Amino acid sequence: MEKLVVAAQKSDITEASSTTPRRRWLRRLVVLLLILAALPSLVTVSGTQRTLLGLVSPRLADAVSFDSAMLHWWAPIEISGLQVADLSVEESDRTLLTAERLVSRQTLLSVLWLQGEDCHFAIEKPVVDVIASETTTNVQATLNQLFESSDDTDDSFPISVAITNGRVQLHTGSLENPQQAGSLDNLNLSMETSVNGLEQLSLSTGVLSQVDAVADSDSPSGPQLTHGVNPRIAQVLDRLSSDQPLLPDTGPSHTSSVDNPAGSLRVDLQAVDRGRVFVAEATQLDLQDMGVLLNGLVPGLQISGMIDGRVEAVQAADHGGFAGRIHLLGTDLGLRHASWSESERLIPGATEIHGTLLMTSDALLLEDLRLTSDVMTAAGNGKVRLQPRDPVETLRAASQTDMSVEQKAAVEDAASAMSGVVQIHAEVDLAGLSRMMPQTLGLAEGIVVESGTVAVDLRLDTQLPGQSDAATLRFDRQPHSFRWQLATRISPLTAVVPQDGGQLRRVQVPSVVEGAADGICDQDSVDLRSAVVSGEFGQLTLKPEDEWWIVDGRVDPSLIWNQLQPLLQLDAPGFTGPVTVSTRFRTVDGVHQLMETSIDSSTLNLSSPRLTVDPGRNPLRMVQGQARLQGRAAALETLIQPWHDLSWVAPDSEVIVQLTGTDRKSFGLHALIRPSPGRAAAIDPEAGVLRAARADLELTPIANGRFRVEEGKLQIPGVTVVAEGTLDASGRYVFTEMTADVQYDLSQLSRQFLSSVGLRLNGRHQHRFQISGSPELLIAPAGPRIEDVVPSLAVSGTVRWDNGWFDGMSIGPGEAELRLQDGVVSSNPIQTSLAGGSVSALPRFDLNRNIFALASGSRVEKVSLTKELCEHWLGYVSPFLAESSAVEGQLSARLKGLEYHLDRPEESRFQGAITIHSGSALPGGSLQKVMQAIQLATQKQVAGRGVTLPPQRVDVQMSGGAIHHNVFEMDLAGWRLATSGLVGLNQQVQLTVDVPLERSTVTSRGSSLQIPVRGSVRQPQVDLQTLLRNAGQRQIQDRIDREIDRGLNRLLDQLR
Repeated sequence: MEKLVVAAQKSDITEASSTTPRRRWLRRLVVLLLILAALPSLVTVSGTQRTLLGLVSPRLADAVSFDSAMLHWWAPIEISGLQVADLSVEESDRTLLTAERLVSRQTLLSVLWLQGEDCHFAIEKPVVDVIASETTTNVQATLNQLFESSDDTDDSFPISVAITNGRVQLHTGSLENPQQAGSLDNLNLSMETSVNGLEQLSLSTGVLSQVDAVADSDSPSGPQLTHGVNPRIAQVLDRLSSDQPLLPDTGPSHTSSVDNPAGSLRVDLQAVDRGRVFVAEATQLDLQDMGVLLNGLVPGLQISGMIDGRVEAVQAADHGGFAGRIHLLGTDLGLRHASWSESERLIPGATEIHGTLLMTSDALLLEDLRLTSDVMTAAGNGKVRLQPRDPVETLRAASQTDMSVEQKAAVEDAASAMSGVVQIHAEVDLAGLSRMMPQTLGLAEGIVVESGTVAVDLRLDTQLPGQSDAATLRFDRQPHSFRWQLATRISPLTAVVPQDGGQLRRVQVPSVVEGAADGICDQDSVDLRSAVVSGEFGQLTLKPEDEWWIVDGRVDPSLIWNQLQPLLQLDAPGFTGPVTVSTRFRTVDGVHQLMETSIDSSTLNLSSPRLTVDPGRNPLRMVQGQARLQGRAAALETLIQPWHDLSWVAPDSEVIVQLTGTDRKSFGLHALIRPSPGRAAAIDPEAGVLRAARADLELTPIANGRFRVEEGKLQIPGVTVVAEGTLDASGRYVFTEMTADVQYDLSQLSRQFLSSVGLRLNGRHQHRFQISGSPELLIAPAGPRIEDVVPSLAVSGTVRWDNGWFDGMSIGPGEAELRLQDGVVSSNPIQTSLAGGSVSALPRFDLNRNIFALASGSRVEKVSLTKELCEHWLGYVSPFLAESSAVEGQLSARLKGLEYHLDRPEESRFQGAITIHSGSALPGGSLQKVMQAIQLATQKQVAGRGVTLPPQRVDVQMSGGAIHHNVFEMDLAGWRLATSGLVGLNQQVQLTVDVPLERSTVTSRGSSLQIPVRGSVRQPQVDLQTLLRNAGQRQIQDRIDREIDRGLNRLLDQLR
């Protein structure tokens, strides 16, 4: 018994101890649920919403701020004073969006449970600042910063948004310096989306220009629109598509007043049982204010003018067709694109577009379509229905047997008449276009086109069962389809061409081009069956066959050039005579494939059994296949001009190219340039073109897009390069790791390339060069990560010479260690002898900007004065020395820096000093005239005829396309002359010469006259009339002074 009592006590104790933890966990669970229930309220009361947002998305927390946020599980979300920062520019305090209030219709718990889907949000009084540059907008840039784009799905996100009393401020220019262009005021938007896309959209807004010109309230502004549906059109639409009639337009005419913005825009999109209904209406809408939004759709487009109008459309629910009508009126319209010539605009003037269109799977209607403007007109009407078999079809089948040709044609016309036809005709006024955009169209200067049009005719009827559609690219097409036919023709042009002497000549250019095309279409696609371009120059045809396009034709480019060259600025084509073209091509995923390609002419022949061109790959793997080309360089340049400039090859040279290459087998490229018969020189120094060269490249694949160079050889006159190493073509760019043995003959190279600058070096040597990086890149593009940085081409090696000449001055032996890095060729300090003295220079050549530079401290020391040195160099300081003879002496020069722009010499600059140690010369014609003038002005005989250069330092600098100096002195037969001023790089002289009236020494110049010197470096012209006039005035003044002195002396003597 005692044992049972003890056991029971133990059992009670155990049960009590096990119940205690369960109660503890229950209390904790209750507390946790209370905390979760109160958490949103606690966050709201404590004001830690931004802290919580930072935990969820730090980037969003940095960009978004608000005054307050009400968060409760069973209450709607409410945020006040919402602000979103503009992240398009770094370190900017600009705001992208501000909103007075954001409220959700659902509670916080519902929003979280639905993950935002099918939720409704209302935004009150938002203000958005939109800045549109040529490439992007600040809205897109900010979204890219906040959210990473994802291509996982294209499904629409179901949501409903309502915006009331909003404002969009529109800006143009750059993101850094925007300029306000206008605004959308009183913006009200209601939008609803589903998984199928946009279901409902309702938008109304006023457009206010920055330069606001609001019309008077008593008078309408702009054209008035008469609304309402044409009853006959409505009946036709209802008959062809009774399930989707157009909505009647019951809105009144709109006018601008002082109480309303200058323009308004209303957009409505509704999803109904029968499909979707779209309505857009604009009143006095200034397109220049909308340019920010239009530029986002068409980058580079600028448009101005006012537009009024209405667009209505209905789309069937099953996407089986659509119907719509349009009526737009435009005034003072103007268009400009960034690709056009500067300051040129297309001004269509007053423009009106109206018409009705309906298209279903078995019907097409075009009713009273018209476009009128100052440069283009268009009109279209008609209807087409795909008919089932009928009696006419039975007659047509019978016509395939024993009917005559005339009877068959009549039956075909009857069949077409049963189906109907749609016709559109358009004309473009070339004379009006040429007046507005002469440079964009490439017209020669002064050309005025008086008349000329481009006519376009489009016809749509049916693809009858008897007509084969085997030539189309679609194989799943139904037997009955719409057929389209297009014809274009340029009428003869009449133009006035200016002649020498101010005369005008009227010329007429015959019809140059005619085009025709046909195909089949439906509401989802347009397919081409054939196209022909023809004219007096020949004909080209384009036809599909299976999955390929066949191009075939014969044209004469010289005939086109002869017809157009009086009007257009066109280079003469390199082809002579007709050219026959034949190929089969197709494009698959951006890769162009060509088969059985041939181009035959008297000047160029190209043949290729198979060729693949992938523009997205690097040059080594861009072209694969086999091809052989042979012909004149001029013809090849015409053929490849859009992609490569071949002006460095003599036009009359013969070029032979053989290409063999695949991804998995060896790659081979062999090119040969040889001079034409009768041309012995391999290089034309004056023209700077190459007449002979050879290149051989054979590669063997290693692995993963890497190749080993089996043969790499380049030969041009004076240079032979033999390279070995590897090429990596696995990425976007080709990378090289090679060494090259370079043999060169500087004497031959100097004659061919350096004779025009007066430099000739001698020496035949061989050195090894190191080559790395990408041959495609002179400058490495910077990437967002260090591993994305692509190394540019780098080359290093040594060039050595034995002796040479520069402008008649001898050059001693020397060498230069050359380096190419980031598009800049540099060298170690070069030291050698020059004309009995020495030269030390640190050169640098920027290939990217085409600038030659010498570092500060570059100098020449105690170089002998020669006639060539004075003519080509010192003459830009003293033109008198350029025409002197028997020049002797020594000089030194030191630079503080030099930058010479080869493309824009006027922007070149340098500073330096010239030190004359000694010098003498026999004066030229201009100095002899100065000596004669001095004799007449001073009535003194000038003894001696020589010029002496006293020791001196002359500071010089180059800026503004001219070389300036302060004082350059010379002794002319004992008379000290001094010049100052500038000499232009065009050799035009603007100097002043200080001419003494008495002999002077170095320390005492005495009285002098300043006279101008003009002319050129080779022929300076001294203004002797000014010299003699000033000298005569000085003599008269001196005589008057002497007479006054005598009179005063006599008076003093009398007073004594």
